[in-house]
Amino acid sequence: MDKNPYAAPTAPVADRDQLSPPDQSNPLFAAGVTKVIVMSLVTFGIYELYWMYRHWRLIQGRDRSDIMPFWRAFFGVLFAYPLFKRIGEDGQSHGVEGSFAAGPLAAAYILTVLAWRLPDPWWLVGFASIFVCGAVQAYANKINLAVAPDHERNAKFTGWNWFGIVAGGLFFALVLIGLSLPDGVE
Repeated sequence: MDKNPYAAPTAPVADRDQLSPPDQSNPLFAAGVTKVIVMSLVTFGIYELYWMYRHWRLIQGRDRSDIMPFWRAFFGVLFAYPLFKRIGEDGQSHGVEGSFAAGPLAAAYILTVLAWRLPDPWWLVGFASIFVCGAVQAYANKINLAVAPDHERNAKFTGWNWFGIVAGGLFFALVLIGLSLPDGVE
């Protein structure tokens, strides 16, 4: 026996840098601003988690980083600023016109998301986070347009979106009706 069974393999192994680059059709999550706002509103912010997850997932694939997009979305309040800062840096690197204030947008997002702890009816201020997400998405769409002008815009509502709009809209209407009832009426 002339071969050592414990020797290191001699076959060539592709290095991480030599792998083919991921699909660069668009660097950030593409979605219409209206879609982001409506879906975030009717899902009571759950769509915002999905929205953050999709942005982080594309960043992870593009950078080949070891970040965990699910947890960054789940703890979105903690990772809002890093995401918004990253989107602003992407805009600068791709020459997108217009300013993007990642810090103030992240502060506004964090404050509005935490507003659910306010007493009635002030907790409704928390829904303002949808407009922050809309502003960030508008800038992300500019970046996608600069990098890949022919990318899929994802602005139309799908069947699942319409299901969420109807179900969430009905629930939202019930919440508003419940808020308008006088105390003691059940």
